[in-house]
Amino acid sequence: VPQIVSVSGKGTDNLQGVIRETDAITFEAVITNDGSPVDPSRVRLGQSIFFTSCTPLSGMGYVCTVRDPLSGTSSFMPDQSIPFEVSFLTATNTIAAVRSGRVLVDSRIPAVDFSLVTPEIAAREDITFSYSITDEACSSSDCQNNCSGIKRIEFFYFQNSAKQIVQVQNPNTR
Repeated sequence: VPQIVSVSGKGTDNLQGVIRETDAITFEAVITNDGSPVDPSRVRLGQSIFFTSCTPLSGMGYVCTVRDPLSGTSSFMPDQSIPFEVSFLTATNTIAAVRSGRVLVDSRIPAVDFSLVTPEIAAREDITFSYSITDEACSSSDCQNNCSGIKRIEFFYFQNSAKQIVQVQNPNTR
């Protein structure tokens, strides 16, 4: 029995389930077909877009992909969760398997909270400050605890143009 094991979508940043407001989406479907090859013309996104390639996985199954749009980018409504559906069709074009997924349009910039702790006026003393950065993809309830993530934080020293980069321990985690 054919089965769609998983479906996913990602934008040009290659983050599963997250796209930009202007982006192209690469959809993937992992499909098993009782050991038979999977023809991309039998894997459909929505009602009219067919997948363009299916590659065998080590083990059992195939990963099929399609990019939408095929070239260039599309504009998406900000603050949205976009549902999609992938169908695997039989040789007679009936639906053998179907699986749904969604991608989030990350349209919000991270919020930064910065506060100086000591001293309030610094001449040549060390200063201490605290900061917190939060990121959320959109206002939809589907976006709760989901975002594209923060890759790094850069601090610039005003007088001597030096900078310090803080690498985030777990970038793009949700």
